Amino acid sequence: MFQRLRNPALKTKLNQLNKRINKLNDKIENEKYLDTLTNVNTYDGTFWNFTSSFKRKKSNIPTLKGPASIAQINLEKANCIADSLENQFQLNELHDNDTETIVGNSVRCFLNTVPNHFNDFPPTNNNEIINCIKKLNKNKAPGYDGINNKIILNLPYHDS
Repeated sequence: MFQRLRNPALKTKLNQLNKRINKLNDKIENEKYLDTLTNVNTYDGTFWNFTSSFKRKKSNIPTLKGPASIAQINLEKANCIADSLENQFQLNELHDNDTETIVGNSVRCFLNTVPNHFNDFPPTNNNEIINCIKKLNKNKAPGYDGINNKIILNLPYHDS
């Protein structure tokens, strides 16, 4: 009906009915499965019929072409996959003694320096902080502290 008339109200009704049908279908399937589970027992063989589908192998891995031969049985396939992964994920042997000494010296130099050698900056004044707060965007998400920019913008202003 919707496809002929293109009425949005009919489309909404169609979607609602489809959703209701899907929910009822899921409910019927769940009830059927629960009924099957409650009626399973070991005396009449239903337990074994029920569990046999879980014990079966779901999918077969197709034959694999390895570097030397074609792998057809599971052991050969496992070895082929293991060899492939071993070749793909090898450790890189990247050692350069000059680079290691340069990095070691720079780390030692950094660790031996005075921790607060950036004290030559002048302290900030209130106007700088107020200007930064005024430039904040109201619609930005809060940071790690959970404080929203709208809250910061609404802080009381005291001139001192």
